[in-house]
Amino acid sequence: MPDKDDPTVKSAYDDIWGYLDIETITGYINDVAYSWAVILIGFFIAFIFCIIFMYLVEWFAAVLAWICIIGSIACLIGLGCYFWFTADDTNGSADNDEESYNKTWAILFWIGAALI
Repeated sequence: MPDKDDPTVKSAYDDIWGYLDIETITGYINDVAYSWAVILIGFFIAFIFCIIFMYLVEWFAAVLAWICIIGSIACLIGLGCYFWFTADDTNGSADNDEESYNKTWAILFWIGAALI
């Protein structure tokens, strides 16, 4: 066990206290102590909104599921179209790797949309 009078222990101790910056931490604690009522009101408002949201999800679960499915298909088709129509924009380079990559991604997105 190191001796408390050891200079390396003392410097490590000073480094830790210097890193913690006690004035800043006590400032944060005082801010929370002064604004506890606002924090509590915000917590209860968020809690009420969460309960309302849970009931909305329960009542409209089928609608939300269909919106997610249709939205996913639309996004995949849109991404496929984007990659297909930008495949020719190779900026005049002789290398056609970018064009083939874009067309490959387009086809993969369209296959994903078809699978959904």
